[in-house]
Amino acid sequence: MSDHVFEPRIRRLLRETLDSEMGPHPRWAESPASLQVADLERRRSRRWPLRVLAVAAVLGTAAGGAALLGRAPEQPPVPEVAKADNGWIAYAAGSEDPRDPNGDRDIWFVGLDQEPRRVLGTDGDTVDQFCPAFSPDGRRLAYAREVRRSGASALAIADVSRDGQVNDRLAIPLADGSPPACAIWSPDGAYVAFGVPRTSPFNPTATAEGSEVWIVRVDDQDVTVLPNLLATDLEWSPDGQVLAIASGEDERRSGDALQDGRINLYQLATGEIQSFDETLGTYWLTWSPDAHSIAYAAFDTAPASAREDLLVLRVIDVYTREQRQLAGPYQAMHGIGPVWSPSGETIVYQRGCTTRVLLPCGGEGQETVLVDGRGDSGAAEVSERIVATFRTQADDTDRYMSPYRVVWSPDGKYLLVVAWGDPGVTGFKTLMVATPMNRALPSILVYEGHYDDPDALSVYDGYDRAVWVPTQTWARASE
Repeated sequence: MSDHVFEPRIRRLLRETLDSEMGPHPRWAESPASLQVADLERRRSRRWPLRVLAVAAVLGTAAGGAALLGRAPEQPPVPEVAKADNGWIAYAAGSEDPRDPNGDRDIWFVGLDQEPRRVLGTDGDTVDQFCPAFSPDGRRLAYAREVRRSGASALAIADVSRDGQVNDRLAIPLADGSPPACAIWSPDGAYVAFGVPRTSPFNPTATAEGSEVWIVRVDDQDVTVLPNLLATDLEWSPDGQVLAIASGEDERRSGDALQDGRINLYQLATGEIQSFDETLGTYWLTWSPDAHSIAYAAFDTAPASAREDLLVLRVIDVYTREQRQLAGPYQAMHGIGPVWSPSGETIVYQRGCTTRVLLPCGGEGQETVLVDGRGDSGAAEVSERIVATFRTQADDTDRYMSPYRVVWSPDGKYLLVVAWGDPGVTGFKTLMVATPMNRALPSILVYEGHYDDPDALSVYDGYDRAVWVPTQTWARASE
C-alpha cells in the first residue's frame, strides 16, 4: 500500500483514539503557533501578554455549496501571465519573543515566481521590523519598527522599486510606551491609519478611554488623533474619504474584547464620526469595492444564544442601513476576515471546519469559505464554497492547510493563505500558498518552513497591543 493511502488511515486511527481518550480537542491538533504563544505566555513578564484569540474570524452556514476536498485531477502548468499580473508579497519573519536577545523580526519579499529574500533588517540587529503594508500603487511600504531593548517604536515608510529594492524614506517616532504602528493605506496613498491602544484590543483590561486612532498624512507627517477608540479593525472606503473603525467603549467580555463594539465612520473632510449602533458587537469589517456596503463579523447578541464566543457575518448598506446575514452563528479562531474580493463578487472568511477529512476539525482546525457578496437583502440563503483543506501544488504534491490568515491578490485571481500544515515526520510547518480561483490550476507553494526556524514566518504580525494587519500583504506590480 502506498504512503499516500496508508498515512491518512493512520491519522484517522490516531484521531479516533485520541478523541476517545482526550476529548474532541487533542493536543496534537493544536497549531504550532498557539503552542509557541502558550509557552511564551508562561515565560513572559510583559504587562500585556499576547494571547491566541479564539474568536478572530467569522463562521458561516453551509447553504448550497459543496466542499472541494480530495486530490485534484491532472493539472496544466500555471500560465506565466497569471504570475505577471501580481507584484511582491511582503511578510515578517523571525523570532516573535521580545525577550530573545539574539532574535528579531525582519521583512521579506517573495513572488509567485521569485524566491523569498530579506529586504529590511539583518541577523541579530535587535530591531523588530514587521507589519508590512504596501501602498496601493506598490511603490511604498509602511511598516512598524521597534528597538527590542528600549521599546522605542516608529512608523517607517520606504520606497520600493519594481525589482523589489527597498530604501527607507522617513520614520515617524511614536510616543514612549506606544505600541508599534500596524498601518493601513488610504486608496490614494495620501494617508495611513493605525490604532494606538492603551490596552489590548483583543484581551482588554480596561475601557477604550485613552486609546486612539491616528491618521497620518504622509507628505507632511501631519497627524490627526481620534480619541477614546479601541480599534479591533480599520479600513478605508474605496474613495479614501471615510475611515471605518471597529471599536467598543466599556462593556468588556470575559477577556475577549469589548462587547459593545460597533462600526464608526470617520469623515476625512469634516472630522465627524458617525456610529452605527445597529452593528453592536462588531469585531472585524471589510468595505465593498463599490463603497455601498460593509461586511462585518460581530458577536452574536441574540437572546437565544447560550454562548458568548459565537460570531455572525452580516452586510449593512451604508446609506439605507438595511442588513442581511450571510453566515453564522459559529465559532472560530485566527483570521482577520471577512475580506471582500477586488471584484466585489465574493467575500472570504474563516471558520472552524465542518467536515473531518484526514485530520480532526477539533482544536484549531479551520477552513476558508467563499460566499456571494452580491445578493440582495431578501435572499433566503447565501451560496458558499469551501476551499479544499488539501491542495495539490504545482509539483504535484499535496499539502494539508489549516489557515491562519487569508488575503486576496490584487487581481482577485488568487487567495493567499498562511496556514499550519501537516506535521508529517519532520514536525509542524508553516505554509504560504497562493490558491487560484480557477479550480483547474494547481496551488503555488510560496513559502514553507518549520515554525521554529530562526527565519520562520511570523503568523501573528504585531505585538499584543497592536491592531493586527494581514500577516502578509500583496502589492500590485508598480508601473
